[in-house]
Amino acid sequence: MSTRPVRDRAGKLRRLAYTLSVKYGLEGRHEQIEPQYDDRTREWTFCWVDGPTVEQIKRAARKEQPEAVEGLRYERRFSSAAFALGAVRLLRSGTLEKDRYGTVYISEMTVREALRLVPHPRPGDDRERLLVEAIVTEANDGHGTNWASEYTIVRLVRERGLAEFLRRSGAELSPIEALTARYVSSQGSAAWREQLEPMTALEAFAAVQADPKATPEQIKAALALVPRLRAELDLAAEALQARVAGPPAVTSGSQR
Repeated sequence: MSTRPVRDRAGKLRRLAYTLSVKYGLEGRHEQIEPQYDDRTREWTFCWVDGPTVEQIKRAARKEQPEAVEGLRYERRFSSAAFALGAVRLLRSGTLEKDRYGTVYISEMTVREALRLVPHPRPGDDRERLLVEAIVTEANDGHGTNWASEYTIVRLVRERGLAEFLRRSGAELSPIEALTARYVSSQGSAAWREQLEPMTALEAFAAVQADPKATPEQIKAALALVPRLRAELDLAAEALQARVAGPPAVTSGSQR
């Protein structure tokens, strides 16, 4: 790495930060790349919120000003909404480890790692947006936008799970989710409460069938699962038939 001083490095880095902010559509005051200088360490850092990944900014910066960015540090921060979105998607991914009680483990570090390669993290649809907003609203506790810390968001979803926030968000539940919320067993309740993992279609249908007090809405929700049930049963039947038939016979002509 070259140690030669770069003429007007501060000016070049400030202009570069503006150029990259425009390039990646970072228009908001709190989104734009901000060049910061630490008098103690004598280091420059590019800081920005959400937006592109560190690798994207690093590659673009090196291409524009290879000498000026030598030794430059990059720090990508996350808004409360983006961090909550990362927590939601991580919990729903099914990739988190569980303890011996079946509880998933999620931390600030695991959420940040999940977001590391995700540029411009935004909800994929209104349902996801409502869920994220419910979490952020609770985490901010009336203090205003983006007040909540990453620790607070993780603590909330870890202690309360996603099901409570989905209910409070006002988002419409799918038929199988509505039935899961009503009938899930104690064995499967943690998966639903924490990760919104629903019952199987067969479990949900059987639960309504066995409930003499099922409401008309619950019966309609169960009937809406019938096409899915038929498809699942057809696949299961084909698999069983294949087991009965056994592997295809090997003829003498095919042997070598």
